[in-house]
Amino acid sequence: MKSRFSQLLPFLIVAGITVVLFLLPHFGPPKESAKPKDKGPTAVTTVRVTRGDLREAHQTVGTAAGQTEIKITSQVEGVLQEVAVKVGGRVRKGQTLATLDDRLRRVELVQAEAALKRSTGELKRVQQLADKGIAEAKRLEAAAAQQQMDQAAAEKFHTQLSLSRFPSPFDGIVTAQFAYPGDTIRSGSPVFALADVARLRVLAKVPETI
Repeated sequence: MKSRFSQLLPFLIVAGITVVLFLLPHFGPPKESAKPKDKGPTAVTTVRVTRGDLREAHQTVGTAAGQTEIKITSQVEGVLQEVAVKVGGRVRKGQTLATLDDRLRRVELVQAEAALKRSTGELKRVQQLADKGIAEAKRLEAAAAQQQMDQAAAEKFHTQLSLSRFPSPFDGIVTAQFAYPGDTIRSGSPVFALADVARLRVLAKVPETI
């Protein structure tokens, strides 16, 4: 019996060592948990708090128009002879937009200037006679009055002749036309509408509730 136990002893020792090696990890000291690596301080950006307006954008449909819109009206009566621009066309300041038939006014201006020339000459002659004591004071006054009337008439026809031309008061666009060649234009009647497009404004409907 003893000899048989002696034969099994080496096997029992080997088996015992194997069991001990198998159970040792389960009963050993606990492993330390993995700690996150220290990445250092986190970079942040700071800003100063300020007060401001909160704006909201909304889409709508509008019409672009010039900041300044005017109507070109006639200050004299006449027949529209020529129109040099079209609706939608760009014009420059001082550019002629249209003209009235000014043939009659030119004739009247020539007559008025001729009468002024005569009365001016007569006034000069009477003034010389009055200086010599030959002409009476009343005759000198009458000559001076006639010369002033002829001068006023010449200035009147000259002004009317200049008003037969319609210049543009600024750079812009023709937005409307109210008269055409052959039409009789009355004083105060509109001929064109112009818009100054150097500065634009937008006309649009904005909802009451947003």
